[in-house]
Amino acid sequence: MEKEVTLPRSDEFEIQARSCTLFTNDRVPHDVLWRPGVRYRVPIFQRPYSWGIAEVHRLMTDLLMGYFGRNGRIPREQMFIGTMQLSAAETGSWGDYEIQHDIIDGQQRISTLILILKALQDLVPELSIWPRLDFQKRLTTAVSGKIQQDYLQRALETGADDLNDSAELNAYLRNLTGIRDQIRDDDEFDALKADIGSFVDYLCSRVYFVIIETRAPLSKTLQIFDAINTSGMELDGGDVFKIRYFEFLRKREGAAEEVFHEVSALYERIDRENSNQKRAVLEIGEVLALAQQILITDHELSNETRSLAGTTFFERLLDVSLGLQNWENFQPDKCRQVRLPLRFFSDLIGVLIEWDARLKQFRPEADAMIWFIWWSRYGRYHYLPAYFLHRFRDRSDRDTVAFQSELEEFVIELGKLLVVYSLRYQRVTNEGRQKARELMTLMSSNATHIEPTDVIAYLQLERAKCSGEIRERLLTDWIAHIPKAKNLVCRLVAMFTELEVDSEPENLGALLFETPIDIEHIESANHKDPMERERIHQDWGAELHQLGNLTVLEFDLNRSIGNHDYATEKRARYLAESRFRSVQTFAEENAEWNQERARARREALAERLTGYLCGPSPRGKEQRPASASVPV
Repeated sequence: MEKEVTLPRSDEFEIQARSCTLFTNDRVPHDVLWRPGVRYRVPIFQRPYSWGIAEVHRLMTDLLMGYFGRNGRIPREQMFIGTMQLSAAETGSWGDYEIQHDIIDGQQRISTLILILKALQDLVPELSIWPRLDFQKRLTTAVSGKIQQDYLQRALETGADDLNDSAELNAYLRNLTGIRDQIRDDDEFDALKADIGSFVDYLCSRVYFVIIETRAPLSKTLQIFDAINTSGMELDGGDVFKIRYFEFLRKREGAAEEVFHEVSALYERIDRENSNQKRAVLEIGEVLALAQQILITDHELSNETRSLAGTTFFERLLDVSLGLQNWENFQPDKCRQVRLPLRFFSDLIGVLIEWDARLKQFRPEADAMIWFIWWSRYGRYHYLPAYFLHRFRDRSDRDTVAFQSELEEFVIELGKLLVVYSLRYQRVTNEGRQKARELMTLMSSNATHIEPTDVIAYLQLERAKCSGEIRERLLTDWIAHIPKAKNLVCRLVAMFTELEVDSEPENLGALLFETPIDIEHIESANHKDPMERERIHQDWGAELHQLGNLTVLEFDLNRSIGNHDYATEKRARYLAESRFRSVQTFAEENAEWNQERARARREALAERLTGYLCGPSPRGKEQRPASASVPV
């Protein structure tokens, strides 16, 4: 029965390194791995034992080469087989053992050495050293619940002759068989068997590890592992969060060690969903990014932490919460109030899976507005629709169809507001960021009486405030010289026509944003004829670069047309080759093109865009932009 374990204090940090042999060391008797009363454990968060026959064969070959002195080596030459990283010692009671270290790195080597000793014991079981080594009990594993420990025990208790089909899953037993076969096939097997004791002594006293023992919290121990493990697989942010969150649940919530399986189940759920969908529906980083924004809002944490990556945010939050390290903008008193139940992350995974499913059902305008959100200057707030879904999806009175309509309306209103703020200024502003934060506050768990309609009304009110300014910018700005503005407004104009011609166009967002396009000057700003170019600039003036003279056009088509006349060259190509209905409609209704027509189009489009972006949006139906008196 295991008793209470004494763990190192959370604020201690120490690294010790030394060279060790396995069991005996004539020079420094204490520097051995298997000291009396000491055992080792593969902790629950590690991967299973996974070395294959190739890795085992390579280690066994090196050991035999060192022992026999092959390839010009000295017989019984000292051998170094790598590093092992261990956690600080835990004290407790585990049968005959009072000290236990977790193996952070080195599981594969030490497990294989134990299997080698087992194979040697099977050959000569009467050696006097076996009881003192007690290698069968020196290693335990908590990986995969009891499964890996059962596999290890079976290998150490039954022997290779009992190999059957189950060994396909039992790497310990499979490798034990390979080791035994390699020993028997060795050219000097007879000499080896005749003096097994000498080979065992070699393994126990002449084979060296460098032991790195870290006295630090688990998360810091993993950071050290990541720093020194240059040949292994680097831990990414999601891997680190899994370990840190496990540590948090153990120390802050008093959870049992088995809670790691529940943490792992979160990751398995993501993998299962991606596998079922045969595409990357979501990653743990997306879950953490959404969780980050919700926690900052609900717990009134510093807004300065919103710009951090989700994995970095949680790394620092957990550091502060566990008292490991303070970070700028992470107030300790607030951080320690944050609760992180497993259900919180499980619910957010459900939210993002549901968001993906609902997105497929969006009507064309809402689908297109998702793209406009991403392409606005405020694309960093692309998570707000999922935030809305998180806030309102579990209302007991929710009507699924009605809520889908509310979600789409929220997306359309949000897209309009973010486009408005992208047109007002030529950069991301504090005012724009503040509006996003106000929106999240409105949707926080503390706002208990807020309904979806209240959030939508807020968006409508905020964009309506900007009507006059947006109209003026659309009328007067040289839109052609403002890349973000021209890309947004010209795509909106193209969207209007697509929705007018077909109320349910397929893949509207993809058409507008995945089709490689240019924003084309209908009257060429760089006419191929220098004399004509000079005349155009003199006659057209500012109108040449304003809204009325711009349109979307496929990239390849625009480059192949070049800077030719509209009437003699461009118009026919617009009609025959463009996929955009806005381009086709424009060409059909404009046999010729001049600055008067461009001025009229600019004024009409300015009114139309202002009305769409800043005007009222009737609830309960998809808004359709009103027809303009001139073609788009």
